[in-house]
Amino acid sequence: MITEEKQKLDMDGYILLPKTFTDKGYTLEFVKDIGEWKIYKRYKKNSKFATFELVFSKKSEEFKIGENTIPKKWSYPNNNQFGSFGYECISLKRAEEKYKEITNKKEEKKLDTKIEILKNKEFTLKDLLKKYSNCSYSEIYIYIKELLREKKIKIIGEKENKRGRASKIYKFL
Repeated sequence: MITEEKQKLDMDGYILLPKTFTDKGYTLEFVKDIGEWKIYKRYKKNSKFATFELVFSKKSEEFKIGENTIPKKWSYPNNNQFGSFGYECISLKRAEEKYKEITNKKEEKKLDTKIEILKNKEFTLKDLLKKYSNCSYSEIYIYIKELLREKKIKIIGEKENKRGRASKIYKFL
């Protein structure tokens, strides 16, 4: 990343991403912030065509490589992170639409904290997986652990499975 801009720091002392920089022969210009995401216009010099990159920049802590110290800074996603933390879009409008898609998926994945259907029933982790098919096993497991820690549910037994370990049976208090 090459830029002629003077480095600016945020309130926590992290170096901010520059508004304009060049990388691998492309010029990237900051267009706008959308929530925690940013949109950059990406083009080659003397070209009529441009694409837009929707990126989620992350904080990188200070670290050392041999004698060199790399300061704490906001990082632009690398090539391997595109598809998760960066998306190349054909237009600004498409970048904004992609942002809406991403944020809608995050909202869908949140577990419903009012599990009305299971309030008076016994249930297992597998029951929650069926009810919340858009959530991963690990998200539901963490949710159950939270409920146990907060003493909102308790383990009342185990259920034998055809394969693998027995499933714990939970009930709301």
